[in-house]
Amino acid sequence: MPWKIGLLGTGNLASFWAREITRDKGNRLYVKGSNAFKTGAFCRFYTSQPLVTPHSVDFYLVAVQNDAIDSVIRELPTSKPVFICAGFHQDASPHVGYLYPLQSLHKENLPDIREIPFLIDAKKPLRAVGEAFITSLNASFRNVTTEERLRCHLAAVFINNFGYCILKEGMQLIPGNIEPKMFEPILKNTLSNTLQTADLQTGPARRKDLLMMEKQVELLEKVDPRLVKLYRELSQFILQKYHEL
Repeated sequence: MPWKIGLLGTGNLASFWAREITRDKGNRLYVKGSNAFKTGAFCRFYTSQPLVTPHSVDFYLVAVQNDAIDSVIRELPTSKPVFICAGFHQDASPHVGYLYPLQSLHKENLPDIREIPFLIDAKKPLRAVGEAFITSLNASFRNVTTEERLRCHLAAVFINNFGYCILKEGMQLIPGNIEPKMFEPILKNTLSNTLQTADLQTGPARRKDLLMMEKQVELLEKVDPRLVKLYRELSQFILQKYHEL
């Protein structure tokens, strides 16, 4: 079915939604950003229209920073379903639910929607709307409780946000004459091992190789002293997990 959707936000997450919604020419997308300039530029790029309140839409998607969610929702009519797509709302309003894409999204490298599982956290009337919408986009979803959604978000921060940060810092340590592509096999193996149920942790801290750890700290102090504290704390965490200290 064609949808009329109000989209709040113009960032990475909003760009993802706009791309997917406007693929179906029968859908109508109405957008509101933090200012008229951003709204206009976004609407021109994604062939959509500015959102004028009140507006006849089927539901709203809130894709703004967490500290702006409450104020944005207060401006929306309570007669329409509202789905928060990231962050959380302070009040448990009956017309507000969550439609959370379990994926890292950046407008310069948006993934295929078929590669993204969605978490729906909403009461029954809202849940049906969310399910119908995600199904219309040919995407997969899972209904979750609020506790499950929060735990999944926390897991994603460790796996994706912290993981990406550490991996990027690690790539910067590769000598300039060595091609980064040489590390592609170990990256793939790390991901594969992470998805296994068995504990496949390796490395100096896992072996309690204190001499190797100190040698690597000495090297870090030469090439990137910023990472010394992080190296020590992660190593200490692994040591405490596997060895009695």
